[in-house]
Amino acid sequence: MTLRITEGLAASVPALEEAMRVFRGPDLPDEDGLRWLWPAGVMAAALWDHETWDVLAARHVRLARESGQATAVPLALTQRVAVDVFAGELADAEALVEEITTVSEAIGSPPPLYGALLVTAWRGREAEGAALRRAVAAEAASRGEGKVLTVGTWAMALLANSLGRYEEALAAVPDAGEDRPADVGAAPWALVEYIEAAVRSGAPGRAAAALRRLTEVTVPAGTGWALGVHARSQALTPQEAQIVRLVREGLTNPEIGARLFISPRTVEWHLRKTFAKLGITSRKQLQRSGATGER
Repeated sequence: MTLRITEGLAASVPALEEAMRVFRGPDLPDEDGLRWLWPAGVMAAALWDHETWDVLAARHVRLARESGQATAVPLALTQRVAVDVFAGELADAEALVEEITTVSEAIGSPPPLYGALLVTAWRGREAEGAALRRAVAAEAASRGEGKVLTVGTWAMALLANSLGRYEEALAAVPDAGEDRPADVGAAPWALVEYIEAAVRSGAPGRAAAALRRLTEVTVPAGTGWALGVHARSQALTPQEAQIVRLVREGLTNPEIGARLFISPRTVEWHLRKTFAKLGITSRKQLQRSGATGER
């Protein structure tokens, strides 16, 4: 984990993959599992390895339940919630959130809220999501848990995107546009939401730094999940961005083709792709959208 933080994902992939094999193996003592399966799951997620994350989370929940340590159960279940959410198993995730609340009440401890926040965001429950976001922020501030804040901002960006409120999504993760390495945890997923919001709001240029940061943690992982997210998040290609700029300058397809040394038919093909990415259907909408083509 230290290597991932200090040197980046590309340098740490071999060591992390070896660690995942150890944590998945049969020789891991139960005591070590209870102690280390949470951070191991975080690293599996950082590797975009959902299969391993699933295995580790299931093992963590089983060990927590079998250990008789009720205080270990809510945290283990929370990781299981995240695994289920990414698998699209929202009903299962919601049931686990209820179990987290029940167990936490039984042991007299406040329940960890980020599992509930994830389910709420994925369900598109705006009012409940806002209330949970405030509660999560307060809890994180009291405990000094910056990573919880990251989960909260990512969830709020996702919720805003799902409601078509792209400026709100951008505002939810303002540091996503900074040109620096992505943090561990939920930060890469926040970048995904920021990129989508930038493109859908007609300003793909705002996504450039976020896309570079996302590329640093998806391409080295090389999993289907990572590469799929990367492909989805590339927004406009440089040529598409040039065409957007020229359309806004009022050039016709033949004029754009002559400027870029491509055929008018190729210009039209790029425009169709661009319209789909921006959620529009015409040149007039493109001109009104504010898309600049800058990257």
